[in-house]
Amino acid sequence: MTSTPSQPAPFRAAARALAAFCFAGAASAEQAAFLRTDLSIGSGEIVSIDGSWLTVEDPSGSAGRVPLDRIDRVDVRNAGHRPPPETGRYFVDLVDGQRLIVDVSESPDPESLTGRAAGLGPVSIPIERIRLVSAAAPEQHAPPPAADRVTLLNGDVLTGFVASLGAEVVIESDSGATTTIGLARARSIELANPPEPPARDAVFVSDTSGSVIIAREFSVGPDLTFTVETDAAALGVASNGAERVAYKPEHARFVSLSVRRVASSIVGIGDLQPDSVEPTGGRRWTPDPVNAAPDTPPRIADVFLPAPAAVRFELPRGAVRFATGVSHRGGPWTDCTASVFVETRAGVRVGLGQRRITSESEPAEPIEAELPADAVAIVFEVDPGRYGAIQDAVVFVKPRVVVRD
Repeated sequence: MTSTPSQPAPFRAAARALAAFCFAGAASAEQAAFLRTDLSIGSGEIVSIDGSWLTVEDPSGSAGRVPLDRIDRVDVRNAGHRPPPETGRYFVDLVDGQRLIVDVSESPDPESLTGRAAGLGPVSIPIERIRLVSAAAPEQHAPPPAADRVTLLNGDVLTGFVASLGAEVVIESDSGATTTIGLARARSIELANPPEPPARDAVFVSDTSGSVIIAREFSVGPDLTFTVETDAAALGVASNGAERVAYKPEHARFVSLSVRRVASSIVGIGDLQPDSVEPTGGRRWTPDPVNAAPDTPPRIADVFLPAPAAVRFELPRGAVRFATGVSHRGGPWTDCTASVFVETRAGVRVGLGQRRITSESEPAEPIEAELPADAVAIVFEVDPGRYGAIQDAVVFVKPRVVVRD
């Protein structure tokens, strides 16, 4: 979230925002979770910021200080809630990862989407900067389609080239036929525009409305309401020539924010797809693992193995350290061993940690380890114990790695 005094302005602004949060006496404290750059996870109430230190009180009442330059991200407890927009408003995802909630209107320019964006005011967004227009916010970005695609409320799909996007959508098929439909009939409009990587020093601020804004500066008032300054041109905001505009959502407080820097060196294994899944314990088949959507901060997905199996994930290049928690969703017959291995380029498996799990097990200690320089994959393996392969449902909690350039 923030770092050394030499860091870009958004990180210093983040520190000021946290400070405003800490000292707003009229507001109640909120539980937050902190992912540190060493992969450890902490939680508690923010107490104060003093210079380059963040003081946090944990659930037991003990206070601890964390250097700000060792914090990768901060999530508050309710930051993942994504209510649907009001009737007539749509989530509009841009190529650079930002997301607006727009009340779409008739557009005088067929190559732009026009309307009012919540918290920003009038917008006119070039179609070439839009990835998705949707009545519901997707949890994850899908790769751009090969051609523009309109999915109707009844499930029908039209593909081709979206020539106009507004209160009505005009799509031209490959055969040259033109179809015009009302936006209200569309569930989603996906455009084949390639993503635009944001700058490495970008700081994304998301809130519970579903908006996602790249912050250049942000501040917090005494009542915990927040203001984000962002680039006008990148959003298509009517700014009368000003380079920056203020995003000020109604009735939104700092405790609804999630703040994350793009230049994070931490990758969640649950965000990757497994390379292979093999049953263990003599089983001939096993269900696929579930990369469970994160429901607790910090928002890194869990990997759930519903039955004994060995699951391999290819590591991103430069992974140097690994950490995961271990828990189970079994029953009275649970008895198994959960192991984590790293696979080297030569195909050698090296054990990183192992935990015996039974129905009476206390919460297992996390598995944390440095990775060898030639590490290429992580393997999660669950082997059944004395009762055989029943009720051995293991969760590898928020598995994550540090990646160095």
